[in-house]
Amino acid sequence: MKGGRVVPAWQQRLLQVCLVAVVGAVFLALAMAPFVLPRNMETADTTAMRNELFELHLGIDALDRALSDWQGARASGGTPDESLGLQFDERTQLLAHRIGVVLACPGGMAVLPENAQTLNRGRDRISAYAALLSKAGTDIVATRDRVAELLGPDLLEIDRYLTNAFRRLGQITSNDRWQLTRVIVFAQRLASFLLAVGVLTLIVLWMQHRVLRRAETSLNTVMGDLAEAQRIAHIGNVHRDYESDTVSWSPEFARIYGLDPDGHMTGAEFEALLLPVDAEKVLESERKAFARSAETRAPVRRDLNFRAVRGNGEVIELAVQSELTANADGTPHSMMSTVRDITVEAQARRALRESERSLAAAQRIAHLGSFRHNYNTGRTTWSSELYLVLGCDPAEGPRPLRQIVHREDFEGI
Repeated sequence: MKGGRVVPAWQQRLLQVCLVAVVGAVFLALAMAPFVLPRNMETADTTAMRNELFELHLGIDALDRALSDWQGARASGGTPDESLGLQFDERTQLLAHRIGVVLACPGGMAVLPENAQTLNRGRDRISAYAALLSKAGTDIVATRDRVAELLGPDLLEIDRYLTNAFRRLGQITSNDRWQLTRVIVFAQRLASFLLAVGVLTLIVLWMQHRVLRRAETSLNTVMGDLAEAQRIAHIGNVHRDYESDTVSWSPEFARIYGLDPDGHMTGAEFEALLLPVDAEKVLESERKAFARSAETRAPVRRDLNFRAVRGNGEVIELAVQSELTANADGTPHSMMSTVRDITVEAQARRALRESERSLAAAQRIAHLGSFRHNYNTGRTTWSSELYLVLGCDPAEGPRPLRQIVHREDFEGI
């Protein structure tokens, strides 16, 4: 309720939607994060690959210097120092090994140009050169000259390939950074959205809390006024749910019946409160009302007076107004009743009727009649015995005074 009226359903629905949106967005972000981030960062470790390629480039430079030193010494016409030859052999073997390390990097084939075919060919040839140098024996100088002659074009080809590889890794790194930036921007926007929705939800919750507090206060006031009005009028209400077989009631109904204000009972226990002589009349009226409700597909009103037994065994008389609703198949669904204790009124009416009967008997015995005339309304009523005394027909009703009084006595009367 809001100010004495029911809170619109769309406001309650809006609150539920906001809560579901916040919870759903949070869980969606948490659920998608492990998949979105790896998908944007699933390329090879470009930093490690770049380091390996740089090391390979250094190996190429070292072998190129050893190659130049060897060829320079041979060009001078003398016999090169053995240390130059050993350095040349070692640099050749190290370069073959370094190429193998690059090719063994996880995901390397996916990021290197041409799927690293150039490196594979270079590794095979340089490994073959290293094998020749290790098996040269006494013909080592000629073998080194031959290897030096073949090695120059291979080093140039591998060096050009490394240039392309560095360029490709730069593009991959740039793309990774762009993807990461997109993820960061998405995460920031998602966080902003969640923050905005969270703030909106808090505002809605605060407003709804205020509405509910006011509604609760208003409802408590209305319920208190209703309970007070029922107490003053001695009217209680009771609700029976046939599907759950439960009966609940208001505090005034509990006072009328002498029941626990916060209690409840089954339908059979409720019917047991009826006075046995009136029970069939009450149950028959319910059956007829439910039958009409099933036919009309609408609640049916029933007004009935009957007697019941209070918790202390006292018999009370009640005036009941009920609204009964049946299911489509005719089975009872619910009954809502207002109950008024008319025990004192019924006793007073019975006493009045008994007094009227006693007066009529006394007049009949004494052969006396009586009449009443209301000067405001001009209405006159006769007792039954007066008709007999005057010899008038009761069906004709009371006669005017002029017709029954002798004209000589009328003026005096």
